[in-house]
Amino acid sequence: PLTLARRRFDGDPGANRIYYGAVIDTNTTVRAFERQMGHRLGCRRNYHSAHAPEALVKRAREEVAARRFPVLSITPPGDWRSVANGSHNGWLDRILDGLAAVDAPMTFTIHHEPENNVNGDGNTPQWHKEMTEFVFDRAAVRAPRVYVNQILMAYTFDPVSRRDPDAWV
Repeated sequence: PLTLARRRFDGDPGANRIYYGAVIDTNTTVRAFERQMGHRLGCRRNYHSAHAPEALVKRAREEVAARRFPVLSITPPGDWRSVANGSHNGWLDRILDGLAAVDAPMTFTIHHEPENNVNGDGNTPQWHKEMTEFVFDRAAVRAPRVYVNQILMAYTFDPVSRRDPDAWV
């Protein structure tokens, strides 16, 4: 482990080191996978539905206890506009307060790879961007060790997709 003086940022794995993660077959537990590899994963992405925010917080606790860097995603309880406008602040604050109590660095995404879910006025790239910025600002106050980020599809950045990545970031 790095001493506080040697960390470049909260969650720093150390100079010349990275967090190693993997996609694990759903029939294999993470512990079994780690035994097969001969070492633990540095991080693991976890997906949760909007109705299970407690499961997301519990998973963050488990990941930290297992010495993995939590990479957490959840779907929103409404469209992106409603989250950006504060209509789900109670839901969001329960999540952020729960993650703050874990007291460890982690990443948090609301609606990863959202590009195929654009539909109507409330789910547009602009609203996804505004939602992410809203959550980012709220997390900075309520859960400063929780780093909010977007997870977009690689395909979005491929010219063949005909998508405009700038619309999302």
